[in-house]
Amino acid sequence: MFQNGFVVKTIVTSELAGKIAGHYGVELIEVLTGFKFIGEKIKELDEPGIKKFIFGFEESYGYLAGTFARDKDAVVASMLICEMAAYYRNRGMSLYEGLQEVFEKYGYFIEGITSFTLEGKEGIEKIGAAMDTLRNKKSYSLKGCRINAVRDYLARTVTDLADGSTRPLDLPASNVLYYELDGGAWFCIRPSGTEPKIKIYYGVSEKTPDKAKQRLETIKGSVTGMIRELLHQD
Repeated sequence: MFQNGFVVKTIVTSELAGKIAGHYGVELIEVLTGFKFIGEKIKELDEPGIKKFIFGFEESYGYLAGTFARDKDAVVASMLICEMAAYYRNRGMSLYEGLQEVFEKYGYFIEGITSFTLEGKEGIEKIGAAMDTLRNKKSYSLKGCRINAVRDYLARTVTDLADGSTRPLDLPASNVLYYELDGGAWFCIRPSGTEPKIKIYYGVSEKTPDKAKQRLETIKGSVTGMIRELLHQD
């Protein structure tokens, strides 16, 4: 069923997908934010018969199974939820209990998002200046956040902070900075493409839900404090 199969997620979507895909020997492909990029991978790989598309999704609750559409499909997603509910009911479990089973097997993955809105021309300029400052920063010191590598999707490079080496990113250029932390945690910063906002995404994984929640809050507090300072927010 999964021979030569692939799933697609956006870069700010849960890393739990990689754990599950790896367990089943399925390739995970990451794309930039926007469901059109998932559709592009279907056209690039599935239509010519190179690989078989299985599933695509993004952090903002968009899902696509099968190739009937090139955008998020709530109808098919609802059918899959019904199938999941029936499967777990046959095992004497609820959907919630099924989710906990997944977490216990692969780790407790928790994500979060923070955004800052800055209206007007001045706000847009502040967001741009903050991104420039972060992009040019050579040293990083954040409480609870040991940063191992930085992905600069505008420069299309990944920089290893331990030795300063770089490698290319094979994705279109985009004004996005992604920070890889110890233990598989991460945070990502990007300006909104449709609103005067700067968005910060976070993800952590731990062995227990309490540890995951605690680490997420620590990282959020540290990163939002840094962004507030850059944006001159109280």
